[in-house]
Amino acid sequence: MRACCQSMTRIISIITITTLLVTLAVFYFVFNHSNVPFLYMAVTVVVASVMILSFRAIMVIWITLFVLLTFAGNRRKVLVQRGRRITLDVVWHLVRVLFRSNK
Repeated sequence: MRACCQSMTRIISIITITTLLVTLAVFYFVFNHSNVPFLYMAVTVVVASVMILSFRAIMVIWITLFVLLTFAGNRRKVLVQRGRRITLDVVWHLVRVLFRSNK
C-alpha cells in the first residue's frame, strides 16, 4: 500500500507541475501579445486552480476508499484487480454530482 501512495503522490505532483507550466505559458503569451484581453488570463488561472483541486480531491477519495475496503476485509490482490472499476465508479459519481448540482 505504501508504494501505491508514493506513486499517487508522484502523479499528483506531475499533474500540479504540468498545470502550473501551462498557466505560466498562458501568462507569457498574454503579456507578449497585448491584444489578448486580460480576462483570458484570469479564466485560465481559475480553470487551472479548479483542475488541481479537483484532481487532488479525487485522489484523496480514491485512497480513502481503498483504505476502507482494506479494513473491511478485502485482500490487496482483489483491490488491485478491481482498482480500475472502483476508480471509474468514484470518478463517474463525482461527475454526476458536479453536473447535478449546477441545475
